[in-house]
Amino acid sequence: MMIDKLKLADDLTDAFIKYQYRLENPFPSPDETKSVMTAKYTSDPVFRAKVINLVGGVLHVIEMHNLPKKYCYKCDVETTWLAPDGRCGDCTGYTPEEIRGEV
Repeated sequence: MMIDKLKLADDLTDAFIKYQYRLENPFPSPDETKSVMTAKYTSDPVFRAKVINLVGGVLHVIEMHNLPKKYCYKCDVETTWLAPDGRCGDCTGYTPEEIRGEV
């Protein structure tokens, strides 16, 4: 399943703008609209940084869970990296120079 990361980031940004605004203004007034919250996001650098960090953190967690699982064919251990010979870093016979193509 492919995730549209830009759409997800936009949706998360909208949600976290509302969330962060509610944290800073827990008692809403009747004249508060989405445009008031968006104006706070565009004009307040600290508020914007908090929202951006929340979005980045969630995207990072999602990305970590979407990584395909890889298994070393020699020791059958799950790993995030496999050498060109299909083995993990502990089992591979390649040197770092060979993997980088320097030899």
